[in-house]
Amino acid sequence: MQQAKVNIFGIKGELNSAQPGETIVSLRLNDDGLYDAGTFFLVSGSVKITGASTGYEFPSRQKGRLVSLPEHAPLTAPAGESRIRLTFPEPCVWLCITHNLNPNMPPLEPLLLQDGETAPLVSGDRLFVFTGSLSVAETTFGPGSAVECGVDQATATAVGEVVALKIL
Repeated sequence: MQQAKVNIFGIKGELNSAQPGETIVSLRLNDDGLYDAGTFFLVSGSVKITGASTGYEFPSRQKGRLVSLPEHAPLTAPAGESRIRLTFPEPCVWLCITHNLNPNMPPLEPLLLQDGETAPLVSGDRLFVFTGSLSVAETTFGPGSAVECGVDQATATAVGEVVALKIL
């Protein structure tokens, strides 16, 4: 597994990647069986999630899935499970945003577009592009670009398949 620190509009996180067959068994669940330490955004690939001691199978996660604390309820572990195991069936990249480093984190929303699809932007909208490119007002923003809309209205057009995160 590889990790790189990132800062997206002041949000501190880690961009992680794993190869097929890699497994991580270190994610601790709280007393309610929830993983409450961070928010995850699956940029590419997929992950199989199981209970480390019980083998309980949670719903798998696919590219573009944003998992934050309010949504963790479906990930609640059975009684007695204290850790989860992540197994990667294919190359996978995900963003982890730890809550203790981001106490006032704004809401987030995934943006997934196919080549040629468009998304409206309004003044103040902020996007971070992970894959593909977005064309906005004759400027193209590629992977790793932070885009902030400074006009009343604009349209972002996907160049290739785009996976981005919108900071609300």
